[in-house]
Amino acid sequence: MAGKFSGILLCSDFDGTLTADGRTVSRENLEAIDRFESEGGLFTMASGRFADHFDSIEGLHLNTFAIALNGNVIYDQKARRTVWTNPIPPETLERIMRFTAEECPESRGLHINSIFNGTVLRPEEYPDGIDALLDKISSDPTLHPVMKVIVRQIPQISPELRARFEAAFPELMFAQSWPEGLEMNTLTGGKGNAVRKLRELLGGREVIHTVVCVGDYENDLSMIEYADIGYAVANAIQPVKDAADRVTVSNREHALARILNDLEH
Repeated sequence: MAGKFSGILLCSDFDGTLTADGRTVSRENLEAIDRFESEGGLFTMASGRFADHFDSIEGLHLNTFAIALNGNVIYDQKARRTVWTNPIPPETLERIMRFTAEECPESRGLHINSIFNGTVLRPEEYPDGIDALLDKISSDPTLHPVMKVIVRQIPQISPELRARFEAAFPELMFAQSWPEGLEMNTLTGGKGNAVRKLRELLGGREVIHTVVCVGDYENDLSMIEYADIGYAVANAIQPVKDAADRVTVSNREHALARILNDLEH
C-alpha cells in the first residue's frame, strides 16, 4: 500500500528497546506501528530471540520478514518458513566447545541455539566428553544446524575471557546482548548483515530507500551503523548512543511511538 512511509524499512530490537519487560509492548507503540504500516511502511524485529517468538506477543504485527537470533535467521512468520540462515559450521562449534571446556573454567556454560530451540551445555557436563555433547546436538533435529552460541560468565563477561575468545576465533564476531553473555556469530552474521540482506530480499535500494534501525545494546551496533537513520533509546549503552544518528526516549517512554512521530514530521 502506498503512503507517506512507503519505501521505509524500520527494524527494531526487542528486549530493552521495544519492551522493558521482554513480554509486553505498550499500547502507544502498537498503535504507532499499526499507523506506520497502514501508511506503507515495513516494520520488523531484529532480535536475539528465536524466530517464532513474536507470534506470542499480543498485538504485535510484523508486515515483513523477521530477523532472529541476532542476525543469523530471516524468517517469514506468515508462511512459517525460513527465508535465509547463517549457521555456524559444525567444525567451528566443536572448536568452541573444546576451547570452553579446556581453556575457560570460569565460564558457566554454553547456550547453543538453532532456529527454534536451544540447549545449555554446563561445565559439569563436560567430564562426560565433548564427543557425547556433540552427538547430543547432531542427533537432535531441533538443535541443528546451530545458528548462535553464547558463553556465559557470572556476574558478567570479563575483558580477559572475551579477549581469550577473540584471539582464539578470529573468524568469528563477538557481541553482548546482556552483561553475562558473550555471543558468537560468523563474520557474515549479525544484525547489520541481516538488515542488509533483508533489504536485498525486499528489492534493494530502489524499493527500500530508507532503513531505520533502533536498539540499545552492543549486538545492535552493526545494524545502527548500517542504517540510513540509526536510533538509540535513552537507556542504551554509551557506544550505541555514540554510533546512532539520533537518541530518543527510553524503552519505558514508548520509544517506537516517538521515533515514528519524528519520521512523520
